[in-house]
Amino acid sequence: MGDAADHGLSVVVPVHNGARTLADALESLRRQTVPLHEVIVVDDGSTDESVQIARSHPLGARVIELGTNQGVAFARNTGLLEARTERVAFLDQDDLWLPTRAARLQAVFADHPDLQVLVTGERVFAAAEDKAALVEDDHPFLDWVQWWPAAGHVIDAMSALPADPESELTLLPTARILTGSITVSSSYVLPRTLSLQVGGFASWARSADDWVLLQTLAARTPIGSVDDRTVLYRVHPTNTSVTTRWPRTLLTLAAAMRHGDALVPADHERDAAYVGPLVGTNLLPHYLWALAREPGGRSAADTWALWQLLATDEDRTLRNVVRLARTQLRARIPAAVRDTLRGKGDAP
Repeated sequence: MGDAADHGLSVVVPVHNGARTLADALESLRRQTVPLHEVIVVDDGSTDESVQIARSHPLGARVIELGTNQGVAFARNTGLLEARTERVAFLDQDDLWLPTRAARLQAVFADHPDLQVLVTGERVFAAAEDKAALVEDDHPFLDWVQWWPAAGHVIDAMSALPADPESELTLLPTARILTGSITVSSSYVLPRTLSLQVGGFASWARSADDWVLLQTLAARTPIGSVDDRTVLYRVHPTNTSVTTRWPRTLLTLAAAMRHGDALVPADHERDAAYVGPLVGTNLLPHYLWALAREPGGRSAADTWALWQLLATDEDRTLRNVVRLARTQLRARIPAAVRDTLRGKGDAP
């Protein structure tokens, strides 16, 4: 790996029970066309073979074991603290980097040496073997999947993907970041010092810790973006980003945006055009999907926040109420009955 701490790149890989996909993630880093300064795998209390996979992989990653499960934000922050370079990138255990990603990042920073934060585009993929389960579950990310490689052949198949043309750097306005998550954490390149100064990834958030950090950084430094899709984001039936924890966290943040100024610049009117995209487009569909699958239902606080936000955009209010009713109905009809109504049940 490289040895120029001032200009090199550290990559932090947080892991929790990632034995199924971790080897692919590490192999995608090993195949980079330019050297990385270091790769830091932070194991967040795994009970499977994740640590053994990380230690035995020929990439030669530095492995840090937390011992007990502290959450992905804590693992990412540990990687930030341990990194030996100022620029730190991230890769989740189930995602991949295209072989040219590190070289592309290097070129962008060479052209824009004062840039501190950079995000990129991503392709969404899923293993072909997971397709039936994703379709059956009406997974909210299903329509985003652009590539269906066979499990076990992902790395080799990746080399056949066409490369995106190099795009120009753009600086994202804070308002764009506040309308919802703009990309995945595997596309982030962050400044170590500033990120730690502002508290790092939001350990208090049950999810969306990366989005919260990006908002905090946006108030202090420009957020650069290139559209090149050099990250492959994996969708599978157990993605944590679409469990109820993630939508509920966003629900709380969106309520704060509507009823307070914590996340909204003082000079920006808190109107439907500003908050509406977060709630109606990025948040509500995922929250309702997850709600239908939560055995325990909603808390009183969840119910209050949800009804406050259903009316955030007056033009969408009726549509949102209908969507909520459908979700509640789905949650109360057994799966076997739903299959029969759809004509999928077993014939008598």
